[in-house]
Amino acid sequence: MELTYASHEMIKFANDLGFEGPPFAWDEDRHHCLKSELDAIFAHMYGLDHSDLEWILDVPAPNSSLPVLKSHEMKEFGEYRTKQYVPWAFDQVNHGKIRTFPDYVCQILVLLGFVWFEI
Repeated sequence: MELTYASHEMIKFANDLGFEGPPFAWDEDRHHCLKSELDAIFAHMYGLDHSDLEWILDVPAPNSSLPVLKSHEMKEFGEYRTKQYVPWAFDQVNHGKIRTFPDYVCQILVLLGFVWFEI
């Protein structure tokens, strides 16, 4: 819900799903965290291992699957943060530190330590 309901224009959608609260504030770092965790959960569900996931995230050209994402993040953040965060979240899933649902703690690494977000 949080990734999609970030505007009053989506209130009918939220209500149709049984959510009655206000839209979630847009927070790019939080959204990246949630998307990274979802990617990690899906990788786990598909039975990938850590090395498979790292390869998918950074396949060499000309076969790379995410060149636009990598290019954007390198320009925007000076690093390919998805390649750092998704494998980290994957390891957290495998160690039971991120549960697949419903109440989990979103954890992302940042340059100067950890930032914790509770849902």
